[in-house]
Amino acid sequence: MDKQDRSGLVCRVAASSNYYYDMALDNWLSRTLSFLLYHYKKFSDIFIFPEKPIQIKSNGRLQEVELETQETSFSHFQAEAVACMLLNKASTTGLLKKTSHERSISFVYQMKGHQRFRATIMTNAMGVSIALRKIHPPLWSGENLFSNDSLLSSLLDFTEGLVLVAGKPSSGKTTFMNAMLNAVNQNGQSTVVTLENPIETFHAQTCSSIMQLQKGIHFFDYEKAASSAVKSGADLIVVDELRDEATCRASLDAARSGLLAVATINARSCREAFDRILYLCNAEEDKRLASFLLKTVRRIICLKLEPNAEGELATCFETIDLAREMETREAGADAPPRIDDMIDAVFGGRKQNPAGT
Repeated sequence: MDKQDRSGLVCRVAASSNYYYDMALDNWLSRTLSFLLYHYKKFSDIFIFPEKPIQIKSNGRLQEVELETQETSFSHFQAEAVACMLLNKASTTGLLKKTSHERSISFVYQMKGHQRFRATIMTNAMGVSIALRKIHPPLWSGENLFSNDSLLSSLLDFTEGLVLVAGKPSSGKTTFMNAMLNAVNQNGQSTVVTLENPIETFHAQTCSSIMQLQKGIHFFDYEKAASSAVKSGADLIVVDELRDEATCRASLDAARSGLLAVATINARSCREAFDRILYLCNAEEDKRLASFLLKTVRRIICLKLEPNAEGELATCFETIDLAREMETREAGADAPPRIDDMIDAVFGGRKQNPAGT
């Protein structure tokens, strides 16, 4: 198969898949995942690449896994077959159509036994690659990670502005977000709209009303979806990740409307998260937007994984309350400070290059 043929590979193979073959692959994958969940309890990701054995990421490190039922490595055909089975398990045609022009797709795969994974399938020069990230249920994350932390409970006091949850990939941003949503759902009476791609964890309707929207199924444009959420009377709007100008504008528009918006962003520090928003909005030289952000972003929480006494990675936090810092700086200034000086003062004068730039 030549390289040009592979461009529409996922879509074409998914359309011609055999039902019984898919069922056999699904059973094999469920047994394999059950084996990994039992023997490697702390892994976060699984990778299936052509010409390589199954690999997992555990405690931040990549390692190969030997299975009795697996050959030395996956062939191109085997990787493609697993990919098309996962695609056919996706519950909507909107997801399947998406691969035809984007060449990659993310969705949720639920194995037998209820463990859920965020599946990402990408076509590339080697064929089809698959990454499965383990999804922690909100009750697990809330009860065991964050429910006794004052940081999480303090977020429930905000009623407007923008709260950012920053961190590197696999640092726990989504887990923290779901823990926060679970706390809102259990302890508050709010109307919540989430804009996600894909929906990883479904939240039951308890004290709050939660409307979860998935891109490609329930909406196609983040800014329009955020505008509709504002008009619907939402109290809280959640954007799964600030990855481009559209997602940033959606979050800022919600915050500008007097609502509380919460979003995650890939960044290594609080300062980098702020700089990254400026970069994504193409507004590094726009002093008005920088000033607006300083007054709108209530808190930035940066999650970091650091080795503990046992040598395992544990979650720690870096936080900064921009609203409080701004009030303190402005109250102590004889004259209105320059925006650049204010940013440096609030973040301690340390500027970092946004990740991905």
